[in-house]
Amino acid sequence: MLPKIFAAGLLACVLYAPGWAGNKPSDYPNHEPICQANPADTVADFSIPVNALRLDGKPIYDVLKSFGIKTIVRYYDFDNETLSCKTLLNDEAKEIIGHGFELAVVFQHNNGSPRTFFDETRGTSDAQRALTLARHNGQPPNTTIFFGVDGPDNVIDGVVYMYRLARGGPITPELARKHDWDSGDIAQYNAFLKYGPQKFGPDLGRVKAEDMLPYVEKYFERVAAVFKASADAGGPSYRIGVYGSGLVCERMSMRRDIIKTDCWLAQSVGWPGYDAFRTNGDWSLLQKNPTYCEPWVNLRQKQPVPPKKLPRKQQPGFDFNTVKPGKPDFGQWASKLDGTTDFKRPNDCPLLSPLPASTRPRG
Repeated sequence: MLPKIFAAGLLACVLYAPGWAGNKPSDYPNHEPICQANPADTVADFSIPVNALRLDGKPIYDVLKSFGIKTIVRYYDFDNETLSCKTLLNDEAKEIIGHGFELAVVFQHNNGSPRTFFDETRGTSDAQRALTLARHNGQPPNTTIFFGVDGPDNVIDGVVYMYRLARGGPITPELARKHDWDSGDIAQYNAFLKYGPQKFGPDLGRVKAEDMLPYVEKYFERVAAVFKASADAGGPSYRIGVYGSGLVCERMSMRRDIIKTDCWLAQSVGWPGYDAFRTNGDWSLLQKNPTYCEPWVNLRQKQPVPPKKLPRKQQPGFDFNTVKPGKPDFGQWASKLDGTTDFKRPNDCPLLSPLPASTRPRG
C-alpha cells in the first residue's frame, strides 16, 4: 500500500494536499470524471494493457472512440514492473494504432521516491531502457518519451511536515493515531531522517520541496546525454518530456536544452506549484483524476469466482487528459516504424489470444 500523505504515481492522487483548499473550478482534476465522454478530454492514460480490456466480451476501442478519445498513453518500465503488464509491448502498440488511435508513452519506475533521483545511475539506466522499448514498439523519431517525476518534491514537503510535528524525533503511536499516519508514511519519514542530513544538511526543519529540484535536473541531464549519444550514433532522435508537479514543470521548462516543449502536469493538485503552473505555465497535457469503469473486464486480472463486483479501485480505469489549446503536438504518434526489435515478454504477461476477425485492427 502506498503512503497516504505522499506521492503515489500517475494513477493516484496525494492526500497530503494543501493546494486543495478553497473554491476550485468544476473541471479541477480532484473531481472524479464519470466513465463516459468528457468533451474537453481527448487523451486517456492507462497503466493496464488496453488490448486486455473488454466490455460485453468486446474490445473497448469503440467505447473509447465514443468518449472522444484520440490518443492513448501507455508506460515504459523495467522488467520488474511496478504493476503487472504495465509496459507497452509491440502487439498492443500495433493494435492501438491499427484501431485508429495515436500513441504516447511515459517512463516510470518508482519515480515518486526522492531516493530514485539521488541515485546517480537512474537517469542513465531509465533512458537506456526507454530507448530499448522505443525500438521494440517502433516509436518514430521526433516523438516524445515522457519521464515521470511522481511527487518526490511533495514527499519532501510531507516528511518535513511530520518532522516539525514530531519535533525532529520519532513518530510516536499517539502522533500516528492523531494524524492517521500508517506504516508507509512512517517508513518514508524514517528514511528521510537517514538521507536528509547527507543531502540537505542537518537542519531538516528548513528543507523545502525546491531542494529536490537540483537532483531532478541532474536526472534529466543524464537522460538527455543518453538520448544524444544514441542519436549521434545513428539512432532515432526523441524529444524528452516531463510528467510532474507544477514546481518540477516550471523548473524544467527553463531547461529548453532538455525539455523543448513537453510538460505533462500531474493530476495531484496538492503537489507544489500546481495552481500557478496550470494558470500560467506552458503545459502540454493536463491530467484529471482516475475514472473507474465498473462494467469493463481486464483479461489480465484474476476475476472473482463466483463473479462479484470488484472494489472501486480494483475496477479497470484510466485518467482523462486535456490537450492544451494551441498545442496539439505533445509528441504522440499515429504510425509505427517497420522492423521492430524482439523483446522478451514478462512471464506474467503472455500474449493474449488473437481478436476475432471482425475486431482485428487494420493493417
